[in-house]
Order: sequence, then structure tokens, then C-alpha cells
Amino acid sequence: MATLRRPHAGPQGGPERRVSGLDFGDAEQRLVYLRMAAEGAPRQLRPYLFTAAPAIVKLWMGLEKGCGAVWHLFDSYNKRYHLEDLMPCILGLLMAFYGSDFPLLIGAVVALRVTGIWQGIYHGFSAIWQQVETAWQATLADDRRDDNGDGVADVSQIPQSQLLIRKMLVVGKAVDPSRVKGALVMLWAGLLAVVASLKLRFAKSMTLGSAIGDIVTRPVLRHCTPFLKRSVDEDLHKWIEPGVNYVCRFTVMCTAFWFARVVAAVHSAVQGGQLFTTSLARFLHKRGLISFNPAASNLDELAGYVVAGIGLWWQLFYSTPLLLSLLFLPLQLLEWALRFFLVYA
Repeated sequence: MATLRRPHAGPQGGPERRVSGLDFGDAEQRLVYLRMAAEGAPRQLRPYLFTAAPAIVKLWMGLEKGCGAVWHLFDSYNKRYHLEDLMPCILGLLMAFYGSDFPLLIGAVVALRVTGIWQGIYHGFSAIWQQVETAWQATLADDRRDDNGDGVADVSQIPQSQLLIRKMLVVGKAVDPSRVKGALVMLWAGLLAVVASLKLRFAKSMTLGSAIGDIVTRPVLRHCTPFLKRSVDEDLHKWIEPGVNYVCRFTVMCTAFWFARVVAAVHSAVQGGQLFTTSLARFLHKRGLISFNPAASNLDELAGYVVAGIGLWWQLFYSTPLLLSLLFLPLQLLEWALRFFLVYA
């Protein structure tokens, strides 16, 4: 296990390694920050957090290197082949074939675009990211401070309990609270718009299922009650009517939600198919691989309906392969988060 050591500066008070952007330092420096954060956790969790800190650091650095390699690869091919034009194409293809796995996520994006809050969400995230960068640069500058001029950084000469307080003060001085507040207001407005839209869709399915359940219950009771009375003891006859009622409501409710899923599959297939073919046609036309102009032709739209039909058939009768399920895990986590807000918000 690596020895616990605070971030320190070089002999002349300068940084020991050059930092650009949000560079969190080496493994030992990250371990210090994680253990500082673990000290503020509940007492019962501290031993587990301290034990898991080295593994978290390794995972952290591995993900950082992996994401950096993927981004470098994408950037190199993007300059050569203009892959940014193909990103909507790939997104449309995924929506056409697997959009029914993420109905809430697609509904959330549609709600943000319809209500006009999409730009506000983007600016909110950008403002928060700028404040994070500002705060991190301030902490890096504080790591290099040597007020007493002894050649050793001040952060290496104070107890770890005081180091956390010192860093909090540094961050508090660097961050602009008005910008953070404005960004959080925009993000909260977007979240409320998404939750309201999704709750309305959920309520429509519930209302439809309940109404149809009431209609179905009466004929089912009329035809099934005599048979059930002959099949169960007289002491249990009082449970026949409520039991049939609950079974009918539950069955119809499940059917209503299944139809809602089919509607979501149709929506994602049509929208994804159109996005795929129009983006692909623009990309091919820009590179001179096709002669017709997509803006003046309906061929890309007609091809989009063909892709939508194939995608809908795939969504209804096939499941997502395991490898793609692992790749879709971040999207699945967002889908689960939206379900949580939908239930408890």
C-alpha cells in the first residue's frame, strides 16, 4: 500500500509535476484527498472507506487513462474523417434498435427540447464545470504556497484535520456563489420540467389502466363468480369480488404499461430511423460519395421509415445483447435515476 503523504511542492516551492486542466496528481496525492474526504464520513463507514481508498484510486486512474486514450483515438480519426457528422447517425441507429430500453431518458430529452430548457441546462453544466476548474486551480496554487520561505510547502506542515479546513476555505474564496446559484437554478428547472412531463405520461397510463379495469371487472365477475363459488368454501366467498377486481385491475394495468412501452418503441424507432438516414445522407453527400442532395430529396426520409420498421421489429421480438448492455450501463444508470425521481419526487 502506498504511504500516506500530503501533496507537496518542489525544493523551490514550485510544483513537482506540471498540471493542466483537472489533473488530480499522482496516486499518493489522490489517496490523500480520498482519505481526507473519508474522515468526514460516519464513524461506522470510515474503516471501510480507508480500506477501499487504494482500490478506488487505481480504478480512478485506470478510468482516466482509458477515457484519455479513447478521446485521443476519436480526436485523431475525427480530424481525418469528420466523425462529428457520424455521431447523430450512430445515435439514431441506437435509438431505432434499442430506444425502448430507455423510454424515460428519451422522454426527458424530448421534454427539455420542447420546453426550451435545453440551452439552459447546457449553460448550467458549463458554468458549474468552470467553477470546478477555478476551484481546482486555486487548490493547486495553495499546494505550492511557501509563506515562511523554508522550501517546504505549507500544506505539508499542518495536521491533516486542518488541511481539510484550509482547502474548504480556498475553494470558498475561489468559487463565485452567484454563478453556482444561477447554474443550479437552471438545472433544477430542467429537472422539474422532466419530472412533470414523465409524471404526466405515467399518470395517463395509470388512468387508462384503471378505467379499462373497471370496464373489464363487471363481465368477469358475472361469468366467473358462479364457478368460483362452487370451487371455494362458503367462508371464502367474501374474497371473490375483491379478488377478481384486483386481478382484473392488475392485468389491465400491466397491459396498459406494455402498450405504453410499445408506443415508446414506435416513437424511438421512427425518430431514430429518420435521424440515422438523414445524418448518413448528409455525411455521404459532404464527402462526395452520393450525387443527390438530401435537402432536395425524399429518399433519405423513405429509407428512414424502412430502418424504423426494422428497428421496431427488433425491439419487439429481440433483447439487447450482453455486450451492448454493458456498454449501455451509463445510460441505464440514468434511466434508473429518472425512475427514482419519478417515483419519489
